[in-house]
Amino acid sequence: MHITKAKALWPERKGFHLRRQSTGDQYIFLHLLSPVKIRIKDQWISVRRGGCILYNKYDYQEFVSDEDPLLHDYFHLQGELDRLMEQFGLSYTTVYYPQNSDKITQILQDLEQECMTKGSFGSEFCNAKLQELLIILARSTDQFSASHGIDGQTYNRFLRLRQDFHTRFDSDLSVN
Repeated sequence: MHITKAKALWPERKGFHLRRQSTGDQYIFLHLLSPVKIRIKDQWISVRRGGCILYNKYDYQEFVSDEDPLLHDYFHLQGELDRLMEQFGLSYTTVYYPQNSDKITQILQDLEQECMTKGSFGSEFCNAKLQELLIILARSTDQFSASHGIDGQTYNRFLRLRQDFHTRFDSDLSVN
């Protein structure tokens, strides 16, 4: 697999409208940091902040940011992704809402930097980051996340607090 383009925190104006009859011989991933409307199978779907979608090769792609300026992360990928999608139980042109949206942006920043610097083992690095991203998307479908309804920010604060407790055994900490 080869990432041909990666951009993190990429802005576009309010009213930005993208329409591609075909994504061509590449997969396209979007992580939307502002609300948009996406056309999937001839239906317009409202996607809230944090939504992610992965388009298959040769898919139709259309979205519009008519309420707010667009802020998003994205990458274009060539190669073969079907095996990984099946392995993680993911579907193309499906909107996923990962619990930790900031982690997706961090992965895209890493991919963008790697595309620019082309460091040693760059292909292996990008493949590992891609798998990490797909795992995060797959976990967004877990029943635990959905049934407890904990937003990502609260969940992350809880994890930091828990980690703090586990690293400070020498302190007299109390939850009273």
